[in-house]
Amino acid sequence: MIRNELDEEYKYLFEEAQDLAKSTETTTKMPRITKGQINRANTPVSYAYDYFKLNIFIPLLDHFLVSIKDRFNEHVKKAAAISSVLNILLIKFMMISLQRLKFIKISCLVQCLKLNLNSCYGNRDGHKLSKKAAPFHYHLLQSTTALQQSQ
Repeated sequence: MIRNELDEEYKYLFEEAQDLAKSTETTTKMPRITKGQINRANTPVSYAYDYFKLNIFIPLLDHFLVSIKDRFNEHVKKAAAISSVLNILLIKFMMISLQRLKFIKISCLVQCLKLNLNSCYGNRDGHKLSKKAAPFHYHLLQSTTALQQSQ
């Protein structure tokens, strides 16, 4: 994990940044530090290497790790599972409702649904609607197509 090997990872990244700076004929400079600084960190260091490590790299890394942990917390996983179950139930309810409405032609509904979904999600640069991009809409389209074929 990058947090456990912080010094090695930072050294590699700083060297890459130095190489990039040399290729653009710039130098790495540490911002001016004042006694009454309030809008950014004010860690007293002598070198730019240490300044960027303590004031930029470590806080950014910590923020990133916390946001990843928040994103994949247990309650977020449970909410996502509930959401997918609700989508499936909603699709089943819609299919039952559509079967009861005999005056709507399912083929017309499928065609309208395909046009609408492809204009929103697909057929740009050869891409089509995928299960991953829009799972609810994908299942709705699959269900209506299956219903059309069964009639």
